[in-house]
Amino acid sequence: MTGDMSAEVLEQAVTWTMEASKFDKSAGIGFFGGEPLLARSAMVRAVSMAERMAEELDIAVGFSTSTNGTLLTDADAKYLAYHRFLVQLSLDGGPASHDVHRRFHDGRPTASTVLMALNRLERAGAYVEVASVITPGNVTTLPDSFAMLTRSLGVRRLSMALSVTSDWGKSDLMLLEEALSRVGEELAGLYRDGVEVVVDLFDEPIEAHIRGYHPHQYCPFGLGKVAVDIDGTLYPCDRVAGEGRRASVAIGHLDRGIDSDKLEDMRHHVGLEKPPCPTCEIAGRCRHWCGCVNIDASGHYANVSDTFCDLQRLRVKAADTMAEALYQERNPLFLGRFYEEQAVE
Repeated sequence: MTGDMSAEVLEQAVTWTMEASKFDKSAGIGFFGGEPLLARSAMVRAVSMAERMAEELDIAVGFSTSTNGTLLTDADAKYLAYHRFLVQLSLDGGPASHDVHRRFHDGRPTASTVLMALNRLERAGAYVEVASVITPGNVTTLPDSFAMLTRSLGVRRLSMALSVTSDWGKSDLMLLEEALSRVGEELAGLYRDGVEVVVDLFDEPIEAHIRGYHPHQYCPFGLGKVAVDIDGTLYPCDRVAGEGRRASVAIGHLDRGIDSDKLEDMRHHVGLEKPPCPTCEIAGRCRHWCGCVNIDASGHYANVSDTFCDLQRLRVKAADTMAEALYQERNPLFLGRFYEEQAVE
């Protein structure tokens, strides 16, 4: 199944979302794809309708979208800023890193185009989060890419994903360990300079160590967040939606609503510990329970892959090394962020 969401399904999806959110007094609507800017007019219709319904229902509504930036114009940037979108822009760093996997259909590189998109969004005052994917193909350029994004471009929100669908060999994992160590050193340098950068790859393991971690803390998997496919099928997350290829994890349809029994059964199974989690020293600090990641990595929402485990161990190790150094230094920015305290003089 390919194409755009029809006007009828779009209206039904917005109405369903807003009605389901009225008791919470707030709603969030995200646009994903594919590339959402291929369907600009549909996005504008949905936003207009949602804002009108929010006023009628006396609730708040917020918007988000993910984009590869190749189609983003000045007008798009101004529109997204005006309507207070959270914009997740896919940018893996400089050309040496980004262009490894992200090219136009004719093979041309996209890095320069996406960097211009970032500049447009920043000039318009949009709220931007840069999303970077780390693979064996670009892992050696990761430290330089991180420095470029944070130091040169001033990115202050960075979502870094370790690709669980890539083939990580032993040598690749060794390169990743070295790269993450260097990124940790660079991030520690930002803290020492008083520059606050949100980096989920490091922040989540640190928060889990301090405050504990529980299933669905960061991903509700169908509870409070539902993805609507272009035909009206409902999924527990946008990461598992798309083109009807994953009907086994569909949780309902706009015409029928959510199948609560199926959803709860899925949530129950992804929340259970499974081998090798009971004997793993970081079981309480990784996303072994994330059904979306598990589907990508192993093909089933309740199964954890060996690759995922390898990547998580390296991630936690790098985060702990950085956090321990900053804690021992009593770095005020670090303590304020994670321990809600300031360094004692």
